[in-house]
Amino acid sequence: MTQVFTPFPFVQVEGTPFEAGHQHGELLGDRVAVSIDHYRARFEDWLGTGWNAVLDLTDQIRAPIMGFAPDLMAEMEGIAAGSENPVSAILALNARTSLMRMTADSVGRSIVECTTGAILPARTADGHTMLFGNWDQHLRCMDNSAVVEVRVTGRPPVLMLTEAGALIRTGFNAAGLGITGNSLSCDRDGEGFDGIPWPVVRRRVLHHERLDHAVEAVRSAPRSHSGNHVIADAAGSAVDLEATPVEVFAIAPEDGILVHSNHFLSPDAAAHVVDEMVSRSPSTCDRLGRVDSGVRSKRGGVDLETIEAALSDHSGFPDSVCAHPGPGRPNAQTIASHVSDLTTRTLRISSGPPCANPYHEYQLA
Repeated sequence: MTQVFTPFPFVQVEGTPFEAGHQHGELLGDRVAVSIDHYRARFEDWLGTGWNAVLDLTDQIRAPIMGFAPDLMAEMEGIAAGSENPVSAILALNARTSLMRMTADSVGRSIVECTTGAILPARTADGHTMLFGNWDQHLRCMDNSAVVEVRVTGRPPVLMLTEAGALIRTGFNAAGLGITGNSLSCDRDGEGFDGIPWPVVRRRVLHHERLDHAVEAVRSAPRSHSGNHVIADAAGSAVDLEATPVEVFAIAPEDGILVHSNHFLSPDAAAHVVDEMVSRSPSTCDRLGRVDSGVRSKRGGVDLETIEAALSDHSGFPDSVCAHPGPGRPNAQTIASHVSDLTTRTLRISSGPPCANPYHEYQLA
């Protein structure tokens, strides 16, 4: 029987970047502690090194982040102060994917089965832009995740799902610009640690009000490993960016619908990179097809019920769109299913697999 979980905590923070971060650290201090405890164990296991050595590695990304987004560096410094942790620990949480990619077998051991997408106004029943996805990770993330509203001076307010201590997982801003994403891996990924962490990039995206400026924020970020970003806006535009350390490949919606999982879809990417995810996570192909066909099967406009039903799909169980613990991955499941209505600035989140956990709604004024 699938477990029913309580909703993630919701907090509101505001002020300067440091002040907002400090409130994040204070209000979610217990969950930041869970984040640190969880990733300390995973880093030590995967990298074969102690926590202090991991913290020393974060010195390599301080200067790049300061050059790319100094306000977000200040926000992380605030989170550290508010939660009474060293800044290096907060940097490690935000750079967790980069750290885990530093060993050759890390991708094969990762829990990366996320399925995301966007539907434009021409295809939705109410004429709204929808951004959605399932985030699959280690069960411990049920205890470190939160919904946060961030109102930083001089920036559009943001409503987001995140792991406590991290800058974002998925979310949108008051201008109706939203972002979510998936893990990718290819032969061009390095074993270095000099790229901008994806949470920093995604929050930088939400500094903007225009989709073209958001795209440039992804393109301009130095990258050490691959990742996928689905960006959409309330005006009715969307793009998928498959970012490698060398190039960024763009995918446009097809007939108003865009769906992505954990392998490269761009024909240009196929000509330039060797995808490393299909062999390691073969469910990526089925999950892509199930969600895509699930939303396209709706006659007339796609409604919220159709999207949430597609995100609850169990084809290939337990390695399904709605993921559950199973052989080979006893500690993994869908941590959160999320649907953002970028037109109304509404975020719906299920805490745990959506087949058994209701969506809770949050509104960004």
